[in-house]
Amino acid sequence: MSSKILKMVLEEIINNINCEKIISTRYNKALNKHTIKYMDVNDDICVVTVETQGLGNMNNVTSVKKLSITNRRIAIEKLMNKGLTQTEIANKLNVSQKTVSNDIKLLNKIKDKWW
Repeated sequence: MSSKILKMVLEEIINNINCEKIISTRYNKALNKHTIKYMDVNDDICVVTVETQGLGNMNNVTSVKKLSITNRRIAIEKLMNKGLTQTEIANKLNVSQKTVSNDIKLLNKIKDKWW
C-alpha cells in the first residue's frame, strides 16, 4: 500500500473521530507504517497508526488517545483511588511511570496546600 493510500485511510479514520487539528504526519517506509498525530475537540492529543504487510493488506490499525495534562492527572487520581500501582496506571494511560510519579507528587502538593 502506498503512502498516499495510507494517508487517505488515516484521514478518513480521523474525520470520524472528532479531529480538531492535525499536528504531524509521518511515514516510515522501512516499517511500512504511517502515523498521524492530532488534537481532538477536547484538546487531547491522539495518534492513529496504520501498518501494512505484504502486498498492501492492512495488517494493523491502532488509535491511541493521549490525555491533556489536566485530564491525565484526573485519571491518575481516579486510578490511584482504585488501588492501581504507578506502573499499572502508566500502562493504562500510555505514559511513563516517572510521569505518573511526578503527577502524584504534584497532586499531593496541591492537596496539602488547599486542605
